[in-house]
Amino acid sequence: MKVQGSIDRLEGAFKMSRMKKQGYLAAVIGVLLLSVACQQITGNAPAETSYCAIQSNQTIAPQPETRLNTWNLQATQLKQLTARLLWVKDGKVETVNETVYTWENWSDDEIISGQITLFLQDGTSFGVSDRHLSLLNVTLPETPAAERVEKKTQEVFSGQLESRFSFNASTNPLLPQGSTILYAELFASPQESIGSVSYAADLESVIAMSQGDRTVVAVSLECQPG
Repeated sequence: MKVQGSIDRLEGAFKMSRMKKQGYLAAVIGVLLLSVACQQITGNAPAETSYCAIQSNQTIAPQPETRLNTWNLQATQLKQLTARLLWVKDGKVETVNETVYTWENWSDDEIISGQITLFLQDGTSFGVSDRHLSLLNVTLPETPAAERVEKKTQEVFSGQLESRFSFNASTNPLLPQGSTILYAELFASPQESIGSVSYAADLESVIAMSQGDRTVVAVSLECQPG
């Protein structure tokens, strides 16, 4: 139902024919099927009381205009985990998707594995190259019991822009406290010479990179210890 709802909202933006709509729906379903099912792992917890780590990541690009980015994470003894999809335009940050997990209790040796997935596609194949789709999904196991709250405002941004630079965080044995940028992709006019890009995997770098008539799509992750 969630997939179909997204397709219905995007139909006007991408001006899809019935055949193209069905093809797009099949593509999105295929992306969702690629997600690894989350599982609960029981074992000795790391030495840290609270722990959140990126175990692996992967980027798949079945077509030039389509990209699927996944991050497999592991955590224990967290109070809260927050993943955000950000659009940063000319220095202004907009949160278009936010998923928050909040826990009350953990078993001493309980470690969970989950996945964050970012799907990006422009509308070139649908005849609307100035439309760009971005979808973020976070999946964690049902135990230990957590409250999950998701807020979503937009999925498509506009502009005669093309991807010019991207950053994908490498695996990290222990994420620092506070917000970490897992991914950033710079979209700019094809005619613009962007020169060298300075990037330090933090929000300040993302804001600086977006200055001018540019848009940066970014994913941030914040793990709050329990």
